[in-house]
Amino acid sequence: MLRPETNGDWRRLARLEGVTAPGTIAQDLRFDTALPASGTLRLHASGHSLDCREGQLYGTSLRRTLQLYGIDDGPKCLQADSHDIGAFEVSFGGPDFGSGGGSTSYVTASVGGEGGSCSATMSRLCLGDADCPSGETCVGTGGSYRLHYTISRR
Repeated sequence: MLRPETNGDWRRLARLEGVTAPGTIAQDLRFDTALPASGTLRLHASGHSLDCREGQLYGTSLRRTLQLYGIDDGPKCLQADSHDIGAFEVSFGGPDFGSGGGSTSYVTASVGGEGGSCSATMSRLCLGDADCPSGETCVGTGGSYRLHYTISRR
């Protein structure tokens, strides 16, 4: 779950529930903010990944969990944790607030959070050492998403 915020206006992003691999999930969000010329525009996003128990297994019997996930993945799911995906925070001062006087697009990576790539198999993404081939470790890379956004002055 990722929640962006602009000057205190928080929104939840849609269509992120089934994300299991890197990709682009376009969103159509608009934040209209009126600021004095001496003000500051602040953009912030943070969130966490939901483990397999979120919304599916609460109130479900152990038998049903094993039916859904199997004998190997069922117990792993029950021991899973949600993970921090990092945060994004930028500020733009007036009078143009990063718009360049008209419209300017940006791509900013998040920082912090869990996850990365396996030490030798760099193309393999991981949250912990157990996600990597035997003998490899999970090397944290920090943030797990990039926000593409445009600031337009009206």
